[in-house]
Amino acid sequence: DPIKMHKPEVCMLKLMTGSENSEKGIGQVFEHLMEQLGLDENSFASQVQQVEEGDLGTVQNLNSAEHKKFLVGHPEENLQNFMHWLAGAHTMWNMTSEIVGVYMGNPNDSQDPQVCEGFGGLGIKADQLFDAKDFGFLMTAVHKIHSVMLAFFTQVSNGFIGENREFTSSKGPESDFSQPDVAERLIDEVYDKDFISESICNAEETKDHAIQNLWLRLQDFATTIEAEHAMHAEDIGHLMVMWKRWAILAQGI
Repeated sequence: DPIKMHKPEVCMLKLMTGSENSEKGIGQVFEHLMEQLGLDENSFASQVQQVEEGDLGTVQNLNSAEHKKFLVGHPEENLQNFMHWLAGAHTMWNMTSEIVGVYMGNPNDSQDPQVCEGFGGLGIKADQLFDAKDFGFLMTAVHKIHSVMLAFFTQVSNGFIGENREFTSSKGPESDFSQPDVAERLIDEVYDKDFISESICNAEETKDHAIQNLWLRLQDFATTIEAEHAMHAEDIGHLMVMWKRWAILAQGI
């Protein structure tokens, strides 16, 4: 029989963060859940719950909760009704790690620095991004390097940086980035010119391979930023769009 068309009853929770590798962390997750669902401790504890994620690297928060599953006299302290699985945030962790890894480059090769050099300039040790398995640290680093790349790309596109990668000061007041309204206009112009579908087709025609690679990195890094913003905003539609893009992107990385 065909599946009947109907609007699914989906309630997307905001992306939550808590202390990692501790029982305190899972407690903070429970508090965030009660706050978003509008439940008190008794109502929350009396229902079957599916707690997703935890520390994405080591799952220590979930393991800490599993070890506390024993019978107690107070239902709000009984964790028998909690089940765990990995879901949206873990998908974002995996894809972000892979995307950063693709563009990381070789820090020991001056001809292949890519983003590892940028992380170093921001005071972030590139080798810590994956060894620590720290989701918050990884996303913070991605936000920083993405902001720097956007600023650089905007300056190049507006002619503030020449072919020799030196800043130019020949621009007039209509291109003064220190003025908020001017900066907003220039950024919008760059977006309309360089971040539309036609730009994807024209990227391979760019003679400046460094700028071409920067453009591609911006496109891929932006998917992780947008996915995180969608999860914080409970925007499940936007998140699914990012997942569809990842389904294609994952085949190439």
